[in-house]
Amino acid sequence: MDLEIRDLQLGLGGKDILQGMTLPQVSANVFALIGPSGGGKSTLLRVIGGLLPPDGGEVLLNRERLPEDEKSLRQCRRKTGMVFQNWNLFHHLTAFENLMLPLTQVQGMPVEEAEAKSMACLERFQLADHAHKKPHQLSGGQQQRVAIIRALVIEPRCLLLDEPTSALDPEMAAQVLEMIEEVAAQGTPVMLVTHHLAFARRVSDTTLFLAEGQITEHGPTSAFFERPQTEACRRFLDRVMRM
Repeated sequence: MDLEIRDLQLGLGGKDILQGMTLPQVSANVFALIGPSGGGKSTLLRVIGGLLPPDGGEVLLNRERLPEDEKSLRQCRRKTGMVFQNWNLFHHLTAFENLMLPLTQVQGMPVEEAEAKSMACLERFQLADHAHKKPHQLSGGQQQRVAIIRALVIEPRCLLLDEPTSALDPEMAAQVLEMIEEVAAQGTPVMLVTHHLAFARRVSDTTLFLAEGQITEHGPTSAFFERPQTEACRRFLDRVMRM
């Protein structure tokens, strides 16, 4: 996946969140976005996912400029898998039905084909036994894994994950992280916002450090963690890695 950002600007609620953010073209299969709270990580992910049109500047994904008009943004969203912190499953639908919905209603896939694909995805990640349970009958970790499968079932051009383990206890978080690592290892492009720095260090190719609406440092993950170039990044890594 190629990512390039040119003078990206976005304000929300009267506050400038992205302040002329710029990134030269970088290629990676897995990007990790790290940095202090309020630095713009989740906002950038939503811009890339087509959920928030910027006020200025542009993002190029795989050398294609992301659109800004709503019709084109809808097409962008149909090609992008995104998972939020709180999984956002439809509570009145079973796990199986949650997977069926984007295939039939968004992608227009015939029902029989969608059924086969949904069940195959649940089986792939050892959740077939829970196919006909509703979210309240699943653990938090199972709900988040179903949410990730729902994002993957459309075969997205990339998978965007916004703090996918923040609402989970350590054991459930470990299950979700193992699943993400498996997905990345199989070649699905991933962009991950996470506070699990050890995991980001293990799974990502490139790490971006965001602070105050800017990407202040980026580079290959191994070098990034071993030799941070800015004082702000060094302080952040020292503080968080000790936790």
